[in-house]
Amino acid sequence: MQTYFKSKNIADVDISISAIETQPIPEINNNGVHTGKTIAYRLIQRFEVRSKDIDTITGIARSSTDLINEGIPFTSEPAEYLYTQLEKLRVDMISEATKDAKARGEAIVNVSGSHLGSIRKAETDVFQITGRYSTEVSNRGSYNTASIDKDIRSVVAITFAVE
Repeated sequence: MQTYFKSKNIADVDISISAIETQPIPEINNNGVHTGKTIAYRLIQRFEVRSKDIDTITGIARSSTDLINEGIPFTSEPAEYLYTQLEKLRVDMISEATKDAKARGEAIVNVSGSHLGSIRKAETDVFQITGRYSTEVSNRGSYNTASIDKDIRSVVAITFAVE
């Protein structure tokens, strides 16, 4: 496996390999009953590749048949795409969501001839990280890892005084 990854320009530090898992394969008689004997063992080793080079990793994930053609029994899982820069955006996104809440509040009270007063209560809510153009929403937050392109939404709940 490591030779394969090196041929794809994946650095050793980007690969994490688990311990080998051993699974006994039981003998089953003609009646479909386990005899209590083990006829073989299946050895499984999992690995994970983490890299910022999305194009290379996506290409590897799509070309797992190369390994199967070499006689390596290989099972892959869909690639996961994580957004790792949320901390840098969090404060700005909360600020923008607060401005939006104020604009919405002003639109509501202006119709009635009232004025928006001071903030009585403000709470930040969950962030929604969804696939681009998704309508997925969850009260516990969403974190889409299946798509590369993402939309990030910050939700704030603000109670204003009305004057």
